[in-house]
Amino acid sequence: MYLQEVKTEYLQNQTTINIPSFVPSFDEKCDIEINGVREAMQLEEQLKRQPEAHTATTPNPSFKLSETGSKIDLIRVLVALHESELFEKVNGKELTKKEFMETMGDYLGVDLSNFHSNLTQALQTQPRDVNLKIFKELLKAWEGVYKKANE
Repeated sequence: MYLQEVKTEYLQNQTTINIPSFVPSFDEKCDIEINGVREAMQLEEQLKRQPEAHTATTPNPSFKLSETGSKIDLIRVLVALHESELFEKVNGKELTKKEFMETMGDYLGVDLSNFHSNLTQALQTQPRDVNLKIFKELLKAWEGVYKKANE
């Protein structure tokens, strides 16, 4: 309806001067505008369906922390991985510890939204040896892998 009103106004104000044929008619201009709107809508739909580069869909893990594994040890290991700058964002922006921990928690099916308070409590209430125990276990496990590979 709106385009009909605009066209009527356009035709009423049109002069009798012949416009060269390289200038599109009103109908052609409308078609161009409508096609542009359609293309923009299609692009918007494609973008809605396409996940952001830094957002992965939450997987449905087929594994969980073992009975002997602890959430605080997982937090310790993940914080160490973050601090070692082993990972970075694909867009070049800073990978915050919170973002890293929550993403890894989602991926592993473990709620790590309160990792900071869990870690702070462990560091303040447990002795150094307890906080380092998981890393000693990881070193021992890796030494076993290395020994098997070099036998």
